[in-house]
Amino acid sequence: AKSGQIEQAMPQLVDAVGSTKAHYNIGVILAEQRHLVASEEQFAAAVMENPRLEQAAQWLTEVRRELSEQLRVSQGAPTSGANAAMVRTAGH
Repeated sequence: AKSGQIEQAMPQLVDAVGSTKAHYNIGVILAEQRHLVASEEQFAAAVMENPRLEQAAQWLTEVRRELSEQLRVSQGAPTSGANAAMVRTAGH
C-alpha cells in the first residue's frame, strides 16, 4: 500500500477496528515495507491512545532501535553486535 492509499483507507479502518488498532495495523504494514519513520509515528499514536497495547509498544521499541542503527551506520559509526566485530576486523 502506498502512502496515499493508507491515508485513504484510515477512516474505514478506524470505523472497522477503532483508532488505536488502526494505528497499530498501519504501523505494521509500514514497518514491513521498511517505512520506519512513518511506522514509528503510527506505533507512537497507538501507544499514546492505549499504553497497555503491548504489541504496539514492542513494535515501537524495535522500529526506534532500527532507526537508531540506521542513523549510526549513516554517520559511519560501527554497528552493534556481530556486525561491529566484522567492521573492526575488516579495517585491520
